[in-house]
Amino acid sequence: MPTDHMHPVRRITMHRVEEKVEDVSCESWQAADEILRRWAHTAPDEGYEKIHFHITWTDGAGYSGRFDLQSKHRLEENLLNRQINHHLSVTSGLYQPRWMGDLVRKQLLDMYSEEEQQGAHLLLLTHDLGEVPILITGEHVPEAAAWDLPGVKR
Repeated sequence: MPTDHMHPVRRITMHRVEEKVEDVSCESWQAADEILRRWAHTAPDEGYEKIHFHITWTDGAGYSGRFDLQSKHRLEENLLNRQINHHLSVTSGLYQPRWMGDLVRKQLLDMYSEEEQQGAHLLLLTHDLGEVPILITGEHVPEAAAWDLPGVKR
């Protein structure tokens, strides 16, 4: 959740790459949600439509990825920022979904360098990801508690 020490979003750019090709930019998570929900009305009922995105924060940090848009998303909130939060929480090693066994978690974390894991952790703690809680070991943890984890420096 955004706090005073977090860098706000500067721009969210999304590119709809299948069927109804469209490029849009906005400046808030809420606006991104509105666009994705509008696009979801024409997304497939089965399967998904690829949406490429890039987020830029006011300090120049960036994050790119792909969102798999489904028709069910027309009724959901925090679509893009929830996905980013989940990915960063897993990549940083803070969060292990219940379905993910220890071996799979180790294999996944081995794909990322220690620097990449720390970068994901820092991005979670210092950049606005909207109204979604930081995920830690299957629990929703208040942002302030995440600062108290080993290896985290303010």
